Amino acid sequence: MADAANCFRVYAGLITKPLGQTYEVADPAIQAMVVRESIGVCAQIIPWNYPLLMAAWKLAPGLAAGNCCIPEMRRGQRSPPSAL
Repeated sequence: MADAANCFRVYAGLITKPLGQTYEVADPAIQAMVVRESIGVCAQIIPWNYPLLMAAWKLAPGLAAGNCCIPEMRRGQRSPPSAL
């Protein structure tokens, strides 16, 4: 449980960090930067083994990027229901 919460904390902290590549252009007053933006809706298939942490590994970066995440939980009959 603590690992899953920590995963969300890490990606929540990355939201405030400006990331991207900068390129030099001819005019020194202009800065060209590559900025990654959200793509909209993301679907994740989360397997049955280790469900809670695997769900966090897939959902946290998608939510941090501003996407709408739709998880598909593929849970086995004997696996723990911790992700639900």
